[in-house]
Amino acid sequence: MGCGQDVVENIQTKKTFKIGEESTFLLQEIFTSTDGLYTLKIKTINDSRCPKGVECFWQGEVVLKGEWTNNTVKSYFELHSVVKTSEKQPPGFTIQIVDVKPYPEMGGTSFPFNTIVTLRIEKNNTKLDTVTFSPSMKGWELYSWPHGSDWNYSILMGTNRAKTYQEVVANTIAVVGKDSLKMLLDKFPAKEEILWIGKHAGDDWVNLSLPDANTVNEIKNYCQQKDLVLSLIN
Repeated sequence: MGCGQDVVENIQTKKTFKIGEESTFLLQEIFTSTDGLYTLKIKTINDSRCPKGVECFWQGEVVLKGEWTNNTVKSYFELHSVVKTSEKQPPGFTIQIVDVKPYPEMGGTSFPFNTIVTLRIEKNNTKLDTVTFSPSMKGWELYSWPHGSDWNYSILMGTNRAKTYQEVVANTIAVVGKDSLKMLLDKFPAKEEILWIGKHAGDDWVNLSLPDANTVNEIKNYCQQKDLVLSLIN
């Protein structure tokens, strides 16, 4: 039998999830992150778990397939509750199956659209030892904004257009703190040009800014030591 209809209707009403926390999802419904940057849609659910009251040679597993969007860029995921080596995760994120209800029962009838899936979605931290930067004809762009008592730093390849708010904050090459920023700068080839952008037109960018003058000067001096060309827009 399916899960309680009131529970299902409550999930259908919210249709939201929060990065870093457990959230519930339904089949063929689009759910949006609380910050509005990402969406998730489960397209298929394959539940081969051994039913209650049945002895099975293998415990079975749940396999989910679906779509993930990051700033309207669509990718596809495949999640396994047991065989993790077969998973396909969206770029920059890890999605984990926490629970799938109801659990199969012997002789029971399945109602896929009443299946409640609990997932935990985590944004992958930038692994500094795996980051590499190749020479870029249009240089690189550095963005910064407050993060509690510290600062976020995001680096993107330069282009001829202004970056959107979503592109900057969802970028996978992002760190917190000036020491981590220096470790990123260590990855650049000499002579690379980096444009540090501390402001942007538009209401979405009210928090985009440069840190205090001492920190800015420290990063400027560090770039000089590394033979990097750093320019500021503030």
